[in-house]
Amino acid sequence: MSQLVLDAKTTCCFAGYRPHKYGFKLCDDNPEFNELQENIISAVEKSYEDGYRTFLCGGAMGFDLLCAERVLKLRKTHPDIKLICMLPFEGQAKRFSKLWLEKYNAVLKECDNIEYITPTYIHGCYFARTEKMITASTRLIAYFDGKAGGTDRCIACAQFNHLDIINLSKGTPIPDQYNYFTWAGRTEKM
Repeated sequence: MSQLVLDAKTTCCFAGYRPHKYGFKLCDDNPEFNELQENIISAVEKSYEDGYRTFLCGGAMGFDLLCAERVLKLRKTHPDIKLICMLPFEGQAKRFSKLWLEKYNAVLKECDNIEYITPTYIHGCYFARTEKMITASTRLIAYFDGKAGGTDRCIACAQFNHLDIINLSKGTPIPDQYNYFTWAGRTEKM
């Protein structure tokens, strides 16, 4: 698929945990999971009402794919919504479980565009994907409850770039400013 030119003012991206980092199981018979899905739908609908039309998904198991599924569901009633998958490398899903691989393939089949950061895995490709999504957006919908990892680095990158952040984790305020410079080695806006 061809690369798109994105308007950051109408572009929103996602960041959240892989399945094992939640304090609850990601399955339909779990009320906490169902609440998370409803919160994702609400955040995407609010973003749509606020003028966002393009949504960027990094393709990771867990929050990324859950958000992508909700965007595709909303697109049925709002055909002007676009879902772009910005993936760190081809073959990202090679080690996904069967369930998440099926979700991944379904999302890629229905999305409007797929962009790979690199053809194969290289050190830093996940961070490069995060930077590209953040710098192409003005809003981040996240699930962040304070755990260290890729999500907190994405939050820091989003803060550094002055994105509007919607955190769907209950009762977990996002610190005013992470020290983005410490882990990214950056001193200026990307």
